[in-house]
Amino acid sequence: QLAIISQAPQKTAEAIAKDIGTHPYPVKKLQPLARRLSQAQVTKIVHELTQLDDQLKSSAGDPWVLIERTLHAIAAHIA
Repeated sequence: QLAIISQAPQKTAEAIAKDIGTHPYPVKKLQPLARRLSQAQVTKIVHELTQLDDQLKSSAGDPWVLIERTLHAIAAHIA
């Protein structure tokens, strides 16, 4: 959702929600963050989450450790 919202800065939360088939509430909550982030930062966040998804599906590691590492990496990208 963050990636889509960041690509539609002129659209209302309601219009974006309708386009992606979700409720406007999370879109409204993400819009301020999307406005603050550069496209490079959004790309890095999506990359981190994609890696997490792959790791959760293929790793025998502790899921919470993987999630915590990913959150730290995302925080570093937006700081």
